[in-house]
Amino acid sequence: MAASASSLQNKSASYVDESLASKLKRYAWRMTAAYIWLKAIAAFLGWYLVLAQNETNLLNRLIAFLSSIGFAPVNPAFLSVVLKVGWLMLITGFSFVELGFFLFIYVLTLPGWAPIYLIFNRFTDDYEIVGATTENGSGKRKNWRLVFPAVTTLFIAWFLLYGNATTRVQLTPGVVLSGLFFLTLLYRLLLKTTPDGKTEVPILHWLTILISQSIDQTHQRVKKTYKKKSDVQSDQRTNRFTRKMLIKLTRSMKDPSKQGMVSLYILGEYIGSLVVVGASAILFWTILIKAAVAPELSLITSFQISAFHFLPGIQFPNSQIQLPFWSRIGPSATAWVLFVLYLGPASALLPEKQRATIKQVKELVDLYRESLQTLRKEKLRLRRELNLVEG
Repeated sequence: MAASASSLQNKSASYVDESLASKLKRYAWRMTAAYIWLKAIAAFLGWYLVLAQNETNLLNRLIAFLSSIGFAPVNPAFLSVVLKVGWLMLITGFSFVELGFFLFIYVLTLPGWAPIYLIFNRFTDDYEIVGATTENGSGKRKNWRLVFPAVTTLFIAWFLLYGNATTRVQLTPGVVLSGLFFLTLLYRLLLKTTPDGKTEVPILHWLTILISQSIDQTHQRVKKTYKKKSDVQSDQRTNRFTRKMLIKLTRSMKDPSKQGMVSLYILGEYIGSLVVVGASAILFWTILIKAAVAPELSLITSFQISAFHFLPGIQFPNSQIQLPFWSRIGPSATAWVLFVLYLGPASALLPEKQRATIKQVKELVDLYRESLQTLRKEKLRLRRELNLVEG
């Protein structure tokens, strides 16, 4: 149990020297916040149309440049949205938590901290909190996990801008991105069904982070020396709130129905992942056939040709284009590998992974109980500290 607590503590934040990437991210956040407030001030002063016209001029110049190198967007109306969403996803590391919460708070509080920064020229220290790299290389895995959202964002951007393209130059990036999208999804699916034990369930991941923070805060409070009554009372409130929260979570995780939901989640995730991988394979062959065989072919017709080899009941479209042999055997071979060679062995591993994940829930419950015992001891210690301060 002590080893489990130690491993959880390793997941907490650590202080490291600020890297170039973190500096660039910090500047990007400041630029983004300043840009949003600039638009808000311009709208308040009645200058919004002037700013919007300048943005339109810049977009027109970008479209002209793309046209000059043969990449004129087929759907230029999406260019502004693609650039803005892509920028936000890039500066937040493709994290929806950062995008939906931290960046929002950062932008909202800009008027409060910006004047102080301009006066003292000191907004952050020389160190910043980043995720620690554990012994098993979680930092490398975290970097690898950025590949999938990055590829997904680029592929969606290409699809919105060039999905209806009719030239091979514009379709070729789509072939590359759709292939990478399919391969990253396939790799993630293979990781979910390897015989190495439990499946990572998001809610369990957040519950693990919660207990890690609870342990860290408890150890920090143990080292404190109290001189004021208010400080002791503040820690008592924190202790009381944490104990109540952990008690509720422990009771909930001990419920057999909740453990059954974990098994259903693993099954549903497996089925959903298989469907998504199959759809990405169809989409890859759709764009490849269109780019390599007949760029003038409509996307719907190319999709029907590709789906015909994956799904029974799909009628082959009436097309005068003569398809090469590889465009007929490729989708069929992909479908056979996915749904025949992979489906059977992967399905046989599901019960074992369900049992391993339920075991993870039980281990987490035991860790919560141990943390509750520590919090109860701290409760008694804080009561003694309060008596000492008052005395």
